[in-house]
Amino acid sequence: MIQVRIATSMWRVELVHGWITRDGRMLRGCCDFDRQWIGVSDRLEPDKRQQTCWHELAHAIREELDVEPDRDLSDEAYARLTAMGLMHISPVDLDRMRCYMATGIEAHDVISIRGVGIVPVIGFVG
Repeated sequence: MIQVRIATSMWRVELVHGWITRDGRMLRGCCDFDRQWIGVSDRLEPDKRQQTCWHELAHAIREELDVEPDRDLSDEAYARLTAMGLMHISPVDLDRMRCYMATGIEAHDVISIRGVGIVPVIGFVG
């Protein structure tokens, strides 16, 4: 489990063992506004974990920005809302979430290595 700041709130992002069940349904992911928690099933392939994490993150952003759901949101309004939301999450936290979804490693920091991608910082050698 890692913690990330979304706007003014701290949210927990967790890679959940097995499927997530809610109301008798098996889910890939879940966003719980009351607990400020995002869960993603570890049963998914890493690329699907990340896609699901971003999907649930979009729900959290909408909640934190106090925007009512609108099924008729125009493409431009959706893009504006997404950009505003992403501005409220640190780039390091976004990288940490991406690394966590890909590897399952709960790193407090990550680095980007050209040709390799984003990798967790686990400790220091030497």
